[in-house]
Amino acid sequence: MREFIDSPDYLGLGPSKEREDGIIFPIIRDELCDLWDAREARGVYWVVRKDGIGAGKTYFAVCAVMRMLYELNSLVNPLNFYRMDPKTGMDVTMVSVRKTQAADVLYDTLCNMIETSPWFQEYTNTYITKIGLEFTNPRWGKGVIRVRPGGQSTREILSYNNFVAVMDEAAFMEVIRQSKRATVVDAGSGYVYDAAQELHDGLMRRMGSRFIWKGVRHTLLLQMSSPRYPGDFIVRNFAKAARMESQGGPAWVMCHPTWETHPSGRYQGEYFYVDLSTHKLVPQEEGDRLLQEGLARMHEDPELVMAKSNGEGVDNG
Repeated sequence: MREFIDSPDYLGLGPSKEREDGIIFPIIRDELCDLWDAREARGVYWVVRKDGIGAGKTYFAVCAVMRMLYELNSLVNPLNFYRMDPKTGMDVTMVSVRKTQAADVLYDTLCNMIETSPWFQEYTNTYITKIGLEFTNPRWGKGVIRVRPGGQSTREILSYNNFVAVMDEAAFMEVIRQSKRATVVDAGSGYVYDAAQELHDGLMRRMGSRFIWKGVRHTLLLQMSSPRYPGDFIVRNFAKAARMESQGGPAWVMCHPTWETHPSGRYQGEYFYVDLSTHKLVPQEEGDRLLQEGLARMHEDPELVMAKSNGEGVDNG
């Protein structure tokens, strides 16, 4: 996997003369390698990332899809391998809150990687359009591998042979209380339509019914989002997948604040400040000033500071 990511023969994201530290964040490269080790060791097919904004979770997913496409195209005939009708196809679905967002962020990045990869250019027949791409091969007859961007509706997955699926910004998909479309019953809110949950359930059923070979599911479902509120879709699924992973099951989870995945040197100095109310970086000088003011207040009135830290009501400040 590391060679696939770094080598200029494949993705070419590793260190080079132009970029000594490489294009991909080192920790994202390491985690892709860890994921593929886990796929070999325990058949991982469900990935949930609950990272901060800008931590690299979407790029991680696109690189994982590229690897899956590489493996499918390396088979003599992937449709025959999975005992499928050679006149049909296999599908990779990349969805987000809006179809245009999935096309701009996920699909276009994937297409750019394919067009700049020597391996894909030499060994695959690729037909790329704005609405989707197809891999064909004379050995496959009329069979194809399709990649499509889509929105959050379950119509995006109906009737397709989904082998790989990406759900980006999953926590920001529709949640509608008292909806006529609801299939989930919430104890506090009654009937709830949860678009991300509907997609998850539909994809799990389709992947499980089509692509199991010798008891192992070869598919891959990637779900990523920064959390939106306690108990949202990504928070719930992260907890479920983490329990499955801890028991040696076929799930893999990861959670990073933004600054953990970025290369060293991205932030100034040995430390930096974050405004916890907005999750944005605070300039170093302003952060130093606020810290000194806080320490001064603690020195002048330690009881006030202790009251605030214990959550007690305080009238002034």
